[in-house]
Amino acid sequence: MFFYADGDDTSLVVVHGELSGPGEGSTVTYRFQGLPDGEWVVTDDIYRIRNDSGTVIDSEDDDWPENLGASTQQIDWKFSSGRNDGGAFKGFDSLGDGTVVIDPDYNEAADDWGDWGFSGAEQYRMTDWNLFSGGPDESTSLALDRNVYIHAGGCVDNAITADLTGPVAAAPGESVALDARATTGEGIVVGYEWDFDGDGEVDRVTESATTTFAYAERGFYNATVTAYDTYGNGDTATVRLQVGDPGAPRANLSVSPTEPIVNETVTLDASESTDNGTIVGYEWDLNGDGTVDETTEEPTVETSFPSAGTRSVAVTVVDDDNSSTTATATVAVQPDAAPTAALSATETAAVGESVTLDASGSTDDRGIVRYAWDADGDGTVETNTSDPCCRSPTTRPGSTRRA
Repeated sequence: MFFYADGDDTSLVVVHGELSGPGEGSTVTYRFQGLPDGEWVVTDDIYRIRNDSGTVIDSEDDDWPENLGASTQQIDWKFSSGRNDGGAFKGFDSLGDGTVVIDPDYNEAADDWGDWGFSGAEQYRMTDWNLFSGGPDESTSLALDRNVYIHAGGCVDNAITADLTGPVAAAPGESVALDARATTGEGIVVGYEWDFDGDGEVDRVTESATTTFAYAERGFYNATVTAYDTYGNGDTATVRLQVGDPGAPRANLSVSPTEPIVNETVTLDASESTDNGTIVGYEWDLNGDGTVDETTEEPTVETSFPSAGTRSVAVTVVDDDNSSTTATATVAVQPDAAPTAALSATETAAVGESVTLDASGSTDDRGIVRYAWDADGDGTVETNTSDPCCRSPTTRPGSTRRA
């Protein structure tokens, strides 16, 4: 982005991508407020292409407003691999005391991200937004998620004092409300950059002076806000909060298998739990009723479930300072399906000749442990085997035996 003065007027020029460059294409949405009297004199892109019948036609991929001179506009630029895109708005000499606001939406925030054919994937992600003030080496990097404010004349050094309030303690996963509404400034405060964990990286940009955030992990955090005005003057305020008990163990619980069959042995494993001291015990709730069923010094325990259904289990990890943390897991207990029996045998045999009964085609989801054989079909089991085959003699001519 840059400004161009041609002696007649001053134009704002926006260029996305690089013609014949390495870019894979992308889509960008800009919302403009407060544009001065003027209009877009360049509205890229319109391409000359052939339609299905071979006729050369104009094809416009971008979404431009019908009134190119309106003070409030939204433009959606869409460009492909090796192409660039953009426009030029002429009329900035008439800006006067006004302020132009550019609200940019890049990547997932762009209206057509995922719908435009050259978007929706990592290779189409825009990473840089630059303001050129002179030659190609004289540029300033702009934040992709921060509004730009354009004034006539030079910058104004206004004082601004950021203020931030929030809770001093919260539980992991609890929504924390952060409030910077007491921020003051000589100019108009228009935006807030939030760094929730104090690592120096901006996690969120808002126009609102309040926001919420949930911390997943226990620990101490320095949440900061940088408030800024339309000239880019800013100030930072910080609050420190404690999430959970940082000195308590970090409990971790896994189950194996996660979908056991009724009465199958299940191993509960808390060996991935950690502590800044020493873990001295594990208190196990094996049926999810909130009562400790077993206490061990070892991080694993075995159990089983007598009926099918979803079961909850928990472990409370206790350290040498008597601090504790609980982790839970869910077990989906499956019913024990009956085996599917299959039997084949020799159809005819001589008296006294042994007949082989074969049940090797039988199946079961847990494995077959025993075969009970009724060789003469009288309803009484004569023998039990672990082998799926059994040999039985015939006793008289013409007899039919059902096994």
